[in-house]
Amino acid sequence: MTVPTWYMETLPGVGERVRLSGRAHHYLVRVLRVEVGERLRLCDGGGATALARVIAADDAGVDAQVESVETATHGRFELTLVASPLKRKGTEFVAARCAELGVDRLVLTRMDRSIARLEDDRLDRLERVAAEAARQVGQPEVTKLSVAPGLSQAIQAVPGQRVCFLWEEGGQDLRDLRLSEWGAATCVVGPEGGFSDRETAWLRDAGATPVFFRGAAYKAATAAVIGAVLFLFSGGRL
Repeated sequence: MTVPTWYMETLPGVGERVRLSGRAHHYLVRVLRVEVGERLRLCDGGGATALARVIAADDAGVDAQVESVETATHGRFELTLVASPLKRKGTEFVAARCAELGVDRLVLTRMDRSIARLEDDRLDRLERVAAEAARQVGQPEVTKLSVAPGLSQAIQAVPGQRVCFLWEEGGQDLRDLRLSEWGAATCVVGPEGGFSDRETAWLRDAGATPVFFRGAAYKAATAAVIGAVLFLFSGGRL
């Protein structure tokens, strides 16, 4: 069973007592039915976690005492996903699945064949969706979301990473790339209509590696999630 998780801006230290009220109380007590004696995982969203035990609960809040604290771990494979905003709730679907899987960053940008638009004021909503999805599965880190005005700016937002793009017309086999030796990678997924010729030419000129994407003509949201799973698996994260 997953240990109930809640996010806090600043984690308390070992032995400290923390009071969780408001939304935290509703989620832990009303939804999860947490009781005295059970353990909680408190996270700062950046990888640091604290394990605490519930020592009291009432109608207004939950009191827990911290038993141990672990700082964020580094050195693991990091994944950035660059994707197009999608119609209806497609973007929220991708943000939630990225958070569940543990994708480090999701950069949203319009591409030549994008249909949907994403305004900056919707970013707050997507961040809440991602945080909720991560919390439900106990991910210690929440996917960082950002919006870029174009494909080139999206890739420039994560300098130093090797870039790949999923391409149904050919490219390298993901199994041959040895992603676990890279340390970090950026996976670019096209919109509903796929990449334009201009975009594939630009990606190649920029040094991006085309990765052959086998299978059906998946919907853009499905392709983004499959891409995240494949890259995280190849990088040793799944």
